[in-house]
Amino acid sequence: MNQQQRIDLSGGSWAQFLGIMYIIMGAFYTLTIIGAIVGVPFIFAGLGLFRGGGHAKEFMATGEQVAFQQTAVELLRHARIMGILLAVIGVLYLVLFILYFVVVVVLFGLMGAASM
Repeated sequence: MNQQQRIDLSGGSWAQFLGIMYIIMGAFYTLTIIGAIVGVPFIFAGLGLFRGGGHAKEFMATGEQVAFQQTAVELLRHARIMGILLAVIGVLYLVLFILYFVVVVVLFGLMGAASM
């Protein structure tokens, strides 16, 4: 690529920093068994983000197309993991909300029946 067409991926260091933060958060989540459900995907997403940042920095230094392609692969891996995690958490929240609603309705029903 010549200088005019060069893509700016100067945020590679920030991607690596965020990747490290994801890995640390994932490690803290995995301290509990329930938290491991969220923690393990956080660790893998952080690894992808960290590697993507490294490839972005390599691309900025060398301009090699392979480094650019690896950047895209790793960042898309991060996005895929986080998207799946978000969907799973959303479904769990929906299930918990419905369960909470059912418990509240049953308790109010029992309290109403007991007062008669």
